[in-house]
Amino acid sequence: MIHSMTGFGNARFRVGDFTFELEVRSVNHRHFDARIRLPRLLTNLEPDVRARLSACLARGKVDLSVIAPEGGAPAPRLEVDLAAAREYLAAARALAESDGVAGELDAASLLSLPGVSRFVEPELADGLLREAALAAAQGRA
Repeated sequence: MIHSMTGFGNARFRVGDFTFELEVRSVNHRHFDARIRLPRLLTNLEPDVRARLSACLARGKVDLSVIAPEGGAPAPRLEVDLAAAREYLAAARALAESDGVAGELDAASLLSLPGVSRFVEPELADGLLREAALAAAQGRA
């Protein structure tokens, strides 16, 4: 339990092979006011982090930041739907043969078509990630 409204703290926490750094700053304030900054991978945890903070603090202005150091958080990976790409290629070739449409689809054009490619967030053990981030926010990292 936090006893003072003014303070600073930082911690590091690991989830699998990934390291995150947490910084908390608080100052005296009439009401509870939390500003929370999370990496893209953790944005869905903001309501839970806010609830944990408000359970520990009745008032004060709190800035909480979770930072994923360079190489500390997994990058999204590109996923390609080869079946969709083949459908586009087949349709383009059919148009070229039947209607004399000139041109060929290149890889860059193919990847930009809807449904062919998308970025997928890496899978981490969501429960483990959630508990580690919330424990760090509560000062148990």
